[in-house]
Amino acid sequence: MQDDTGQIVFVSKRGAALLDSTAEALVQMNVREVAAQGHGWLSPMHLPPLSWDKPVCIYTAVLQGVGQEFLAEVQLELIKIDGRSYCLYTVRDISQQLHTREALRREVVIRTARLKEEKVLAERKSKAKTDFLARMSHEIRTPMGLTISLTDLALAHATDPRQRDYLSKIRVAGTHLLSIVDDILDLSKIEANKLCLRPADFDFQPFFDGLKCLCQSAADKGLVLSFDADHLLHRTIRADSGRLKQVLLNYISNAIKFTNCGRIAVHASVRSAPDGSPEILFEVDDTGVGLTTSQIRRLFRPFYQAGDPEVSDYGSTGLGLSICKQLVELMGGKVGVRSNAGVGSTFWFHIPITWGKAIGSRSTAPVNGEQAREQLRHQVSDRGITRVLVADDNKVNQQIVLEMLAPCGIETVLADNGLAALEALARQRIDCILMDLQMPAMDGYAAVRAIRRNPATASLPVIALTADVLVDDAQRCRDSGLDTILTKPFSPHALYHYISEALSRSPPVPDQSEQNGGLLRGMEGDSKAELRLRELFLLVALDCSAQIRKACAARQSTKIARQTHKLLPSARMVNAVEVVRLCTELDRQLARPDWHYIAGITAALDEVLAQMGLAQSTALPPQIPWGRA
Repeated sequence: MQDDTGQIVFVSKRGAALLDSTAEALVQMNVREVAAQGHGWLSPMHLPPLSWDKPVCIYTAVLQGVGQEFLAEVQLELIKIDGRSYCLYTVRDISQQLHTREALRREVVIRTARLKEEKVLAERKSKAKTDFLARMSHEIRTPMGLTISLTDLALAHATDPRQRDYLSKIRVAGTHLLSIVDDILDLSKIEANKLCLRPADFDFQPFFDGLKCLCQSAADKGLVLSFDADHLLHRTIRADSGRLKQVLLNYISNAIKFTNCGRIAVHASVRSAPDGSPEILFEVDDTGVGLTTSQIRRLFRPFYQAGDPEVSDYGSTGLGLSICKQLVELMGGKVGVRSNAGVGSTFWFHIPITWGKAIGSRSTAPVNGEQAREQLRHQVSDRGITRVLVADDNKVNQQIVLEMLAPCGIETVLADNGLAALEALARQRIDCILMDLQMPAMDGYAAVRAIRRNPATASLPVIALTADVLVDDAQRCRDSGLDTILTKPFSPHALYHYISEALSRSPPVPDQSEQNGGLLRGMEGDSKAELRLRELFLLVALDCSAQIRKACAARQSTKIARQTHKLLPSARMVNAVEVVRLCTELDRQLARPDWHYIAGITAALDEVLAQMGLAQSTALPPQIPWGRA
């Protein structure tokens, strides 16, 4: 401590040791003298003015002994004793504190980096799991879809009661297996936070009437299934109708499964939430086996089944109610159940809603396959010749769609990949397209982008066909220009309904003459897609030219005609004018063949394709052998 003249008046023992002296010696000295001996921190430069009410702190290196230095916090404070003013120095060693702080900072940096690595690893694992589920869902759903669809076709033609019984049981078993796959995938999507809701405006009454599709299942068990909706719900609401229907169908199906006699009643009513906003309460009341209190407590857990052997005999994965609970909670609602063992149960849930905009008058949606087929048949009859292009690399899928559409009077055009679909569009008028998403050569996404860029086909309705229920990147489908998604396996009812809606929104498209040569114009601005399409054209054209050359040498005019007819649509599609001219000339010459002249045209065709291949190879790394095949 110093007085107002700088004279040191008091020093503690630790303070004296810090200044390499004794207290007795220091009290005889002035602060400036001590500062001049290597303790400059006692008289720091640029010290702000001291005030009586606010101490000043400085942080500095303090020298102690020979070569020993530590970091210190020096506090200077004005005090009064017996009316005299003094300045009190308080020195605190903060070396260890700073060292600890730096160690903590380094630890935070290390842990942050480690957490980032773990996050990246977890995201990779999650993506790998999602990709695996997507692949497995496709691999499982595709054969199951084919089995169910072929069974539907067989049932439509079977007349023998025993055969129909066998086929019906095959369909029930296949549908049950497919529902298990869907439940597992839904649960995985929910756990990965990849399940997105898609709220939209829809008319409630037709939606509610659609649940009556389960009336036959109830009647088969001798049960009465009734539906009752609040009159306030005879209007448009906004919610995710697909997920809402999934929950309700699960509730009603469970009620049918666990009820042996009596009735099942489905109620829908409007009520006010605590904040005054509207919400819908759904209740499914049955006279089934009921549940005990302990069973109710565990009911909505994943994989849980009521432990009573009487209940377990009904068979279930125990996933449905758990998924329902999570779906309802995603929609902002709650689920629950009231039940008495041996008396019956009431399963309920409520979700918040908003009133939607009036959608306007519309025809009542068909409730079964027969009605849907008749509606589509009348639509086709009024429209005239109607062609549906089916792009799918699976021949069985092609056959299923062809046989489903044939009774409606629809002409089906088949394509094995996206490139073949584009060729078919270049050849003839098409009214609607069913497009598989995963195909060789050119997948559905790329094909649809090309279709949308072509002014002649931009407005064509395109329905995606996929067995991949994890195609929740529906955003990718929308970005590609797909109108809607039809998940395999699809029922005839669903197929007829989707095509009917597509045709009702789409007038007949332009004829072939307006389409030819348009695809590359539609690709302007997407050079990569244009180059890829030209590359695929050359791959086809080189093979055709090789076959034409061999047929010319063998003087087989029929084979030449077959190859030129195969090549012409693709050439028109990519606007290869010279190839079109040479192929047309070849066709003309085949009526009365001059084989020497035909050989010259063939050589010219080879030369044109070689030049196109050379031009293509300068714009894109070649992936096929250019020149003569």
